[in-house]
Amino acid sequence: MFQAIVAALRFAGPAAIGYFINDVFGAVSKFWTSLNPFTTDGEGNDVVKPILAVVYFIVAGLLIVIVIGFLQGKKSLKKILMGISIAGIFYSWIHPSLAGVHEYAQVLFTLTTGSAILTQQNSTYVPKYFWYTAATQLTEVKLTVQGDGVVFDIDSNGLSQIGVIRLLGNVTNTYLYRLANGLVPQKNVVWEITNSAAQTPNIYVSTDQSQPKGSLVYLQAIRQPIVGPGGTDITNFATLSLPSLAAADYINILYSDGTQQSNMTRADIQSMLQLSQNVVNTPVYVIDNYGKRIVKASCQVGTTQTGYIQRWVQPVPNGMISQAPVARG
Repeated sequence: MFQAIVAALRFAGPAAIGYFINDVFGAVSKFWTSLNPFTTDGEGNDVVKPILAVVYFIVAGLLIVIVIGFLQGKKSLKKILMGISIAGIFYSWIHPSLAGVHEYAQVLFTLTTGSAILTQQNSTYVPKYFWYTAATQLTEVKLTVQGDGVVFDIDSNGLSQIGVIRLLGNVTNTYLYRLANGLVPQKNVVWEITNSAAQTPNIYVSTDQSQPKGSLVYLQAIRQPIVGPGGTDITNFATLSLPSLAAADYINILYSDGTQQSNMTRADIQSMLQLSQNVVNTPVYVIDNYGKRIVKASCQVGTTQTGYIQRWVQPVPNGMISQAPVARG
């Protein structure tokens, strides 16, 4: 009987200890959540608890003073105030709730009705996304960020391609575009959008995260000439859209580990696209390279056509980001 009990404890002991440790960590986590002065509400909005925030800064300041006093053997009111200030600056830098950057999902502006009618608008920030619903695809969209350059310059065919990339679903006649790795504040942005019919689409902007501090990256969208007959090599792209790809055209792809796929037709591209998005209807022929595994896509086409690329680009100090295509014939 005793041996049976020992055997049972041998198997049950580790599990019991595991549950105990998990409960302890869970209790600590719950306790910290209740005391954390910087939290979010049920809708994900940043919320600051004033009293707890004051306590946090006082405690953090005192801790810093204790460290300084331990190292220098001195204590003073000046050091206490300095410690509190350092704590406030440090936490405001790492925590978005104190960053003071807000952008609401909203209608930025409404297009003037009519075919070939240009509407211009300015914004003081670059949203992470913009989108619109239009029964007739717009003629052209161009976004210029003052000081950085053109980050989006796409015509009708490209808009229909890029507007459905990497979407798990698709609202009827709605197209969504990504512009950056987060909200980019304090930028003068010129929006130039050309309508295509007697319609008045709203241009919406939306952002679900702030730009990571010190690491602004635009997802630039530009046109890419594909020269034919012959081959055009495409490198350094996040997505490559080829809406005019003919049935006899094909793509050779070289991956970073040396793997090669040859003679990929538009049907092959469509089939592979199912791995990353829901919308794959003709003529959505997109090569997805968000994972940066593709080193080169060699496009073998019978006639010259226009492709479209998205690529991650960083601002250039005292200069403009490149507007040149990435291909070489």
